[in-house]
Formats: sequence, structure tokens, C-alpha cells
Amino acid sequence: MYTLSDGTRVIFRKDFGQNSHPIGNIFQGKGAIDHYNIEIQIPKANGSVKTIENLHIVPNSSGGFTWWGKDGVTKK
Repeated sequence: MYTLSDGTRVIFRKDFGQNSHPIGNIFQGKGAIDHYNIEIQIPKANGSVKTIENLHIVPNSSGGFTWWGKDGVTKK
């Protein structure tokens, strides 16, 4: 996680193995999915944060990736 000077947080995570989990949408019903995760969170006045992006990058068997975030599938 990296925090910018304005309080915005950028989180990079590798959710593989024990850290993998179901991610829904096009992966609904497939159980825990190994994936990379990028989140961008902005601070709110009450001290909490609001997630403005939550991008999942899922490797596939042919060496490529499916990118899925708030706007749906952005790359396949």
C-alpha cells in the first residue's frame, strides 16, 4: 500500500493460494480465484475511505490476463 500526499491510498495485492477468494461477476460460482488486485481509495471527511477503483487481474491458461473492475471486463 502506498499513501499519496492528499491521503489517497493505492493498494497492490497478490491474492493467490491462501489469499485467493471468490470475486464474482464473470467469475461467479468458480470459487476462490488467484488474481492480482489494485485498489484506489480516497479519504472521506469522517475519517473513513471510499474505494473508487477495485481492479482484478486474473491470469488465464494461455499466459494472458482478464482485467475486471468497476466498469466490467476491460480486457480479455
